[in-house]
Amino acid sequence: MTRYRVFTGKGDEDIDKVAEVHLEYYKEIFKDDFIGNYDKVKRVLEYKPDTIFLLYKDDILVGFTEITLNDLYGNIKPYLEVEQMYIKPEFRSKMTIGNMFALTCLVSRANGDIPIAGNTIMTSSNVKNNIRAGGTKYSETFVFNPTENLKSRRFYDRAIKLWERNNKNESEE
Repeated sequence: MTRYRVFTGKGDEDIDKVAEVHLEYYKEIFKDDFIGNYDKVKRVLEYKPDTIFLLYKDDILVGFTEITLNDLYGNIKPYLEVEQMYIKPEFRSKMTIGNMFALTCLVSRANGDIPIAGNTIMTSSNVKNNIRAGGTKYSETFVFNPTENLKSRRFYDRAIKLWERNNKNESEE
């Protein structure tokens, strides 16, 4: 039997399990770049009540999705943002993935059928799921890494020099 529930933060009965699953997720996504640990992940989760939805199969925690309502205090049309979505590898199937998307749709419906935005890392297998669900590309994310990319380094150095020059002129006045 599949069931969902909302994670309640610091006092949640499954906080240790939720921290373990998040740790698995971060290690899978960020691989060697991940520098966190269990204690840091758990500490962050303690202050994230009511945004993380947990998916259970029978009584086993198999995954989670973090969904936030983004309305920028009424300045834009509201939308749900899927911050993270993860299913343990041994439970990944069309049915389980479908349940995660259904959960997101239920949250959207409960909020007046507002649009859903999902950020997905380019190498994620979830990209094809977003397309299958009728998602359209809304934006792209670019990473400028001055330690690994010469063009980024030049831009970075030029921007800092310009700021320093402008800041120096302002402080002399």
